[in-house]
Formats: sequence, C-alpha cells, structure tokens
Amino acid sequence: MQDPAIASPSAATAWSESLAILAGHLDQHADMVTGHCEPLALIAPLRTEPRFAWLMETFDLGEFDAAVLVMAIAPELDRSFERRYARVRNGSGPMRPDCATCLALLCGAQSEYFAAFDRFTWDAPLFRHRLLSLIEPATRGLDPLRSAALAPDPQILRTLFYGDGLDPRLARFCRLLQAGPASVTEDAERRRVDALVAHASSHRTPLQLIFQGPAGSGRRDAALALAANRGAKLLVADLAYAYSLGDFAELVTPLFREAWLQDAILYIEGLDSLMDASPLPELQRFLDDLADDGGISIIASSKALPWNGRRPLAALTIEFGTHSIAKSTDLWRETLSTDRSPLSEDELVTLAGRYHLMPAQIRAAAATARHLARLQGRRVAKPLLEDFANASRSQGSFELAKLARKVGPAHRWEDLVLPVDAHRQLREICARLEHNAKVFETWGFGARMTLGKGTSALFAGGSGTGKTMACEVMAAELGLDLYKIDLATVVSKYIGETEKNLDRIFVAARQTNAILFFDEADAIFGKRSEVRDAHDRYANLEVAYLLQKMEEYEGLAILATNLKQNLDEAFLRRLTYTVLFPFPDAADRERIWRRIWPSDTPLAEGIDFATLAARFKLSGGNIKNAALAAAFFAASDGEPVGMRHLIHGVRRELQKAGKTLGEIDLVSLESIAPVNDGELRYG
Repeated sequence: MQDPAIASPSAATAWSESLAILAGHLDQHADMVTGHCEPLALIAPLRTEPRFAWLMETFDLGEFDAAVLVMAIAPELDRSFERRYARVRNGSGPMRPDCATCLALLCGAQSEYFAAFDRFTWDAPLFRHRLLSLIEPATRGLDPLRSAALAPDPQILRTLFYGDGLDPRLARFCRLLQAGPASVTEDAERRRVDALVAHASSHRTPLQLIFQGPAGSGRRDAALALAANRGAKLLVADLAYAYSLGDFAELVTPLFREAWLQDAILYIEGLDSLMDASPLPELQRFLDDLADDGGISIIASSKALPWNGRRPLAALTIEFGTHSIAKSTDLWRETLSTDRSPLSEDELVTLAGRYHLMPAQIRAAAATARHLARLQGRRVAKPLLEDFANASRSQGSFELAKLARKVGPAHRWEDLVLPVDAHRQLREICARLEHNAKVFETWGFGARMTLGKGTSALFAGGSGTGKTMACEVMAAELGLDLYKIDLATVVSKYIGETEKNLDRIFVAARQTNAILFFDEADAIFGKRSEVRDAHDRYANLEVAYLLQKMEEYEGLAILATNLKQNLDEAFLRRLTYTVLFPFPDAADRERIWRRIWPSDTPLAEGIDFATLAARFKLSGGNIKNAALAAAFFAASDGEPVGMRHLIHGVRRELQKAGKTLGEIDLVSLESIAPVNDGELRYG
C-alpha cells in the first residue's frame, strides 16, 4: 500500500513525530514484556492536529484508545512497522498489532494492564464505532477481539488524511451529489420543510423525512434543494442494489458515518422494495440504526412504508406527485420556456389536464416531442400539440406494457352501432373527462372529495356487442392510451397476490392517465353472497380492493361483463356509469353489415345486406369475422366480395358456434345465392 497523501504540512509533521516515538519503543524491545510507551507520549504530537483532535472528541476516545489507533495506523503509513511488530514477537504472530501487542507496549504496571484490558470489548469506543476492524484470523480458542490483528477502518484513514470522494465500499451503490445554488421555493409546505431541516442542522438534532411519491415526482430534486440551502451535499444510497452485493450488514455503519463525515444529507432509495420482500435479518439492523441516527436522512418511497423496525421511527411524511392542473401547467411552461415556438396557453392546459406526468417525465416528454418533430422531416422542427401528446403517453407506457395489452384505436364514432342512449352515455363519459379540471379545480369540487375524482364505468353486454370498440373510440376521442387487462389473469389463488397485481397496474397507469379496460370482470365481480368460509371473505376483500383502487384512480377505468345480472347491486352503485350493450336487432345488424367494409374493399353488385341481417342473428363481432372470412374467399377467387362469399363466411361463423349444417337451413341459403358444396371450392 502506498502512503496516503497528507494535505496539511502540520499533520505530516505530527504523524512523523508520533511514528518516530512508536518506532523507537518497538526497536528497543526484544520481546513484549520489557518497558512500555506512555500513551500520552505517543499521541502528544497529534493533540494539536485538527482532524485527530476532532476524532478523539467525536468518538469519546481516551489517551489509551488514541494510542491504539496510532499503532493500528502505523503500517498504513510505513510498511517497516510490519517488520517491527513481527520482531517484538520473535517473528511469530501477525505483522500488525493485536490486543497483546498494544497492552504490552502501552501498559507498565500490572494494574494498568488490567484497567486497559476493558478497552478491548465490543462496547468500547474503538469497536463500538468501528474505528478498528479485525483483519487476520484469531487464535483458535481465544476471543477474536483480543487475538486477531487490528487495522483502521478505511473511512477513518481518509478522514484523518484529508481524503476526497466516497468510501470505496460505498461507491458501488452510493453517489455524492453536490447541490447547486440555494433555491427559493414558492410552495408553502416545502418552505416549512426547509425551515425544519435548517433547525435540525443548526441544532444538531436528528431528523428523518419520508418523501412519498412515484419515481420522477421531484423527490430527489427537492432533497438537493434542501441540501443546497444548508450548504451541504446529498449522499444518495440505493439500498436495493447494496443488498444485492451480498455484504449489506457490513455497509450499514460506513453509510451513516459517511453522511456524517461528508456533512451530507443521507438520501435513501430502494428501502420500500426491501421491506416488501420476506423478512431480511440484515435489514433489521439498518432500520434500528436509521431510527437512532443523529443526522438528517430522507427516505424516498413510492408508498407508505410497512415499518417493521424494533424501534419506532419519528419520521415526517411529505407527499409528492399530486400536482394540480395549474401546477402541472407551470411545469410545462417552464420546461418549454427555451423553445423557439412554445405551445399556446390553452394547449399547455390541455397537456397538463390530460396527462398526469411527474416533473422528470415532463422534461423527458418535451425532449421526445422535439425528436418526433425532426423525425417527421418538417422544415422547422417545431413540435406540435400532437407530438407532445404522443410523447406524454409514452412516458408511462413502459411499466404498464408489462402488465396489460395496449390496444390501438382503429374505430370512429360512426363505426359504433348502439342504441341512442348508450351512444349518448359514451359521449357524456368523454365530456366528463375533458372537463375534470374545470369542475374539480376551478369550481372547487375537488376540495370536497378525497376519492371519486375519476370516472368508472361498467360495459355490460354479450360477446361481440361492441364493448372493446367503444373503448377504442373513446381513447381516440380523448387522445389517451387504452390498455386491456384480462381480470381472469390478474386474479390469483394466493392470498394478497391479486391486490399486488392490481396495485401495479393502477400505479403504472396513473402517470399517463391511460384508460384501463378490465375484460372478463366476472372473474372477480361475481354475485357476492353470505360469507361462509375464509375463501368467500377473501374474495370480498379482492372486490373491495379493486373498488378502492378505481375510486383513487383519477382517470377512466372500465369493466366489461357478459352477465350484469350476476353483479352485486352494492358494487354497481359505486360506479359512475353503467352502459348496456344489447344484442343488435335486425336494423342494427344491417347497419353493421354496411359499415364493416374498408373503403378499398371491392364489393359486387346486388349484395342483400337486409336479408343477411334478417336471416342470421349475429353479434357485431360475429359479423366482423364473417366479413373478413368472405374477403379471403373472394381474394382466393380473384373476384369482388359477393353474396356467395358472404354466405359462406356466415356459414363458417355459425359452425364455430357449434351449429350443425342442418341447422343452417341450406334451403334458405339457396334462395339467396347458389351455395351448394360443389360450388364452394374453399369449403
């Protein structure tokens, strides 16, 4: 090991004098039992060295403790001390000092020896504060603290010798951030937090804060601002990554001490994920030390922490991520202030109200929008509102895409064939979402409601009656992403897993205000009856949990069911809308038949859509499938789609439903078009 650089000339002189005294005493002894070195004499040159004096006072070190520390540090500064330590034992034992070496050298009378023996216990300052560590195997059968070689903690060496940067052990999972200029926040709560941190800092009192909110909500920026206002640094520690390194328990003391030595605010990430896992013994000590820590620490968490430390944590929780439309508009305006052609005020309000993005996501969306504008090859790369909308939707899609299937809108209002009232209800849902900001913020309804600010709907109807299509149309109208979740895959037989699955979905969707379409709602929302056993009770808890998450969600959540009559009335009352999707009658079926075709599809003359609609009671989904099959039949024949192809498409669709050829009434089909088997080359 190379000698560490000593920045202060006076420190270099003080250490040289102390090492010379130590070397002289070691060199004049042939063994460890003759003569001794007074501890005061050994440390006397260092008593005026600022760092060493600070260390003694801070860790309550006596003269004997400080002398032992000097003996342990000596080989780090001069490798010749390894030979000296070996020589005083006649070449046996470790080449660094151990308990016996220190006692023999520093104690004279037997009474001194026994009095100093107590300085080698786990509760003594040198070991309680981990200023020294054991680096060589202990002698078998003896106390390791008194038979193993002693070495100074690297963190203490760096402190004494004015080292810069992070402790190498912590650099793997920590970053030391230098805060920028002190900032002035306009938020009243943030000003109060800043004052609280200022008081704790000036009075040297412990303070723990929990910054609760989703990633990107500005938690770290707020912590940096607090540090800047104190003239301090921010020590960011990722505990989840630290735990993966495998020596978590050994990193706890250096972590807290590093924040203290660096005069930094400790900012803890990843704690919530560790506390969600199975009980971790190594985590317990960290929680205890956190509760006892005398500095200022901030825990960043996405949710309320299930605290399980043995000691209570006197922490204050500060909420992040809930921005008003006005605040979000300000964030967009500030982010786009450097653009040559910023959006209009109305467009900024539209973005703020439509997408619930965190500050970091707004910055990322703005950058993505600029790239989209350039990708379009425009003469002037000026992002349009559409670019910002697309970029905003992409910000929350990464996590949600793991949990649900994104459905691209492929239909328009005119494609929906529904009763007038159902059509009107869908329009009302869209209007409600468009005017959320006005009603809840401008008109003040939001201040009177803690839940229920979002919109929930039940789409009830048989398969193929247009429920998914309606969701697509609304997503296109509102400029929002649509994600389809099959509740049958979310529900788990394991207690608590269903709730975890639902929570992940709603958390991921919240950031982009995506429309959530829960298909197969009967998997979880069947008719609830009297609780007879634990399974029934747990099923009811799942229902209650989903209702709670829907009420907390400030976007649009839609449930689809084929069996409305099986749903609990208490559940129905908690939904904002119930939209019925009836099986289409003959008139509606004819409208579907006529509208199902893309504009480029060639259709033969004389297709009788009215007869098809009257003769065959198909849902909209069945009609779509039959039309697609007919298109392939026609393409195979090299002809426009004709009546013959349509009837064969219907025939195949009916067969899928389990009907036999005899039930299809071939006589009726012959009256419409010749469709005997001999003429159907693709049958």
